[in-house]
Amino acid sequence: DENTVLLIDEIQEIKNWELSINSFLVEGMDIYITGSNAHLLSSDLATFLSGRYVEFEIYTLSFNEFIELGNLKNEPIDETFQKYIRFGGLPGIFHLDFHEIATPQFLDAIYQTILLKDIISRNQIRNVDLLDNIAQFLFDNIGSLSNANNIVKFFKNQQIKTNVPTIQTYLRYFLDVFIIHKIRQFDLKGKEYLETNAKYFVGDLGLRHSILGYKNESISGVLENIVYLELARNDYKISIGKLRNKEIDFIAEKNGEKIYIQVSYIMTDTKTIEREFSVLESINDHFPKFVISLDPLTVKRVSGVKHIKLYDFLIKGLPLI
Repeated sequence: DENTVLLIDEIQEIKNWELSINSFLVEGMDIYITGSNAHLLSSDLATFLSGRYVEFEIYTLSFNEFIELGNLKNEPIDETFQKYIRFGGLPGIFHLDFHEIATPQFLDAIYQTILLKDIISRNQIRNVDLLDNIAQFLFDNIGSLSNANNIVKFFKNQQIKTNVPTIQTYLRYFLDVFIIHKIRQFDLKGKEYLETNAKYFVGDLGLRHSILGYKNESISGVLENIVYLELARNDYKISIGKLRNKEIDFIAEKNGEKIYIQVSYIMTDTKTIEREFSVLESINDHFPKFVISLDPLTVKRVSGVKHIKLYDFLIKGLPLI
């Protein structure tokens, strides 16, 4: 009288899998399938299992999960956070005890496997060097507005020949395998999404740093990436805000409500504080607004815009909607 549970990993590797799944569903099995290609899975699921499945997107470990799985509760939080930034949230890293050489090698091997198996082989890509150059560009420009046109211009300056359709196709391949995530820009004044620019964030910072190395000068983009992933784990619909000539790092929406977020490294002077807060203070609506930073002390504003320490955000969360 007990239900039969069927678990299938990397379903996209099985030819005609949908035929078997359909027959097992008829038998009343409780089925869980996982895969690592968004386009393949979403199109096939919609075609063959329409109305009969619930989809969950799985992200790498949160900071709380990182602390728990690594048994790091008694370690100074600054040290733990540095490990989290540098090595990312793939569970396999804990078998290597954060070894300075072995961990990046392990992450690089994962990246190369994804590149070869899930992108190059599956899509029969011939220009592998261009694919790798695009990945490095995206990794090096997390948190910056980009589009296919400015990527082409960048490569032209590097004496690398390509074109907009090729860049757009390769970007889609990276999105399909979750190496990167694309966040669209929303014009608050015009009440519409803008197609010209978007931001790209990596699915795991450890993969990024295994390719580029860890550089302190990119800390602002890294912190934005961490905040983005935390919002995504909490099921927010996320966009980048534009208000006239100002940019809001994140607009996060859920259950008909929204929050606005600015991410900063450390607000060391009055000018920086004013810049981060004034963007949010210029938005005329009643939704919550937050500045998140690594500052040890919080800044108080009469406007109602709240300052939250990044560690508190990652461990306790925002006043979630």
